[in-house]
Amino acid sequence: MWEKTGSIKVIFAFFMLCFLALSLRLFFIQIAGVEDARTVYSSQYSSELRGISSRGDILDRNGEPLVNREDAYIILIDKTKFNDRAENFMKLLDAERISADNRRYIGFKTENYQDKIIDHIKSEYGGYVFTSTERYTFPQPAAHIIGYCNRSDNRGTFGLERAFDSLLASEGELNLAVDGAGRILPGYGLTYDEHKSPEDVKTTLDYDIQVMAEEILAGYAEKGGAVIIADADTGGILCSASFPSYDPDNIEEARGSSLINRAIQASYPPGSVFKIIVAAAAVEADIAEPDDIFHCNGSEDVFGVKIRCSKNEGHGDITFEEGFAKSCNCVFIQLGRKLGGERILEMAERFGLGEEILGILEEESPGILPNRSQISGAGIGNLSIGQGETEITCIQAAQTAGVIACRGRNPGLYLTEGDENPEKGEKILSVRTALTLRKMLCKVVDEGTGIRAGADSAGKSGSAQSYLNGSKVVHGWYTGFFPAENPEYIVAVFTESSGGASDSVKVFGEIHEKLTEYNYNKEN
Repeated sequence: MWEKTGSIKVIFAFFMLCFLALSLRLFFIQIAGVEDARTVYSSQYSSELRGISSRGDILDRNGEPLVNREDAYIILIDKTKFNDRAENFMKLLDAERISADNRRYIGFKTENYQDKIIDHIKSEYGGYVFTSTERYTFPQPAAHIIGYCNRSDNRGTFGLERAFDSLLASEGELNLAVDGAGRILPGYGLTYDEHKSPEDVKTTLDYDIQVMAEEILAGYAEKGGAVIIADADTGGILCSASFPSYDPDNIEEARGSSLINRAIQASYPPGSVFKIIVAAAAVEADIAEPDDIFHCNGSEDVFGVKIRCSKNEGHGDITFEEGFAKSCNCVFIQLGRKLGGERILEMAERFGLGEEILGILEEESPGILPNRSQISGAGIGNLSIGQGETEITCIQAAQTAGVIACRGRNPGLYLTEGDENPEKGEKILSVRTALTLRKMLCKVVDEGTGIRAGADSAGKSGSAQSYLNGSKVVHGWYTGFFPAENPEYIVAVFTESSGGASDSVKVFGEIHEKLTEYNYNKEN
């Protein structure tokens, strides 16, 4: 009896050990081994999804995102169930096809989530829906500064996307966990195998100011234009607007010159905006004072070349200050002859013309200053009034006004946090010269061509003759700052083929009004 009982106990103990071993194994598989299981599923049975943003944010100065602002939804539909009706549902959701390296599912992306349609897709077509983000909106604020990415590899191709691609880019794959038959594994969904985390880039832009300025510019710059707004105290660029814009998600549909960044990339003759440079050179060299009298009879003969004034019949006797306010060509050609081209070009270079201002975007243009041979003889006439070979960008026009706003020092314009301009505060002019020009810029608003720019502001208009696609055109400029005595904002406006400076002055005036309201609302 004992032997029989002992055998039963041995057999019972054996089965208990087996049960315990199986229990431990089941525990390991279900609980402790779940991460290993995820890894196995992810590495052996995964399908890559492309067309989904995984890049770092580009932020404004307040931390407000300029990209990745809107939710997007990824819809995967079983290919065996996909039919014309399902395709119509995708059209109703305005969904675009994305690439899904999976033999079982078709991928779509949409921003238009409709409960009834989504529920139907899930129940009738074996659909799955995942939340993602849309990299760009349309219209995309600051599109030309932000730039865009190459769809094939999601790497930056233009603008900040290219300049900071190494920071913004993530290295890894966005995968869909599936079984051996290509079916989605419930509970796993989308996984991201990340080798390098993306980083954010913080700019000096202000989202609200950017959107406001773009709306105003679009109302006037029918054929193209640009606006730069900078903080006069810090030098940070609050707005860089270029019109017409484009959809960064559909680069292939961009028309004409909409991809050109007219704020920093394209350069144009400055026209009378360049008279700020000539005036600064004249005052700094003690060649002219605001009350000095000049005579304008409607034109100047410069080595056999006749250059007309803006007033055909001439201004008659006119002071330097009045000639600046009314943009008298004769006054400035006479000044240019006294100064000589060398001194004018030297002053232009001190203001930063002929070189990049930001220095971080590959597409930024340095503009054009004529060489010494182009300013001899009759060339001095064109140089003195901002015509001929001279070309500047909108951001250089802002820099020019900024030197006066900052009492003769470099305003230090910059675009990204941590990349402050090392030349900020560098002396360009004496304080005396800067304050003299500030008074003259105020006269432009009070009595001259900038009368619609807004009270308590200072600025200079410019109408620049040029050629576009073989046709003669006149571009418009206005650059200045406000409040006049204690500047907070530096603003430069360019309107392409606008017939003159009138529209640029109006854009400046509306921006002045809106920013004044903006400041009031912040303080109250």
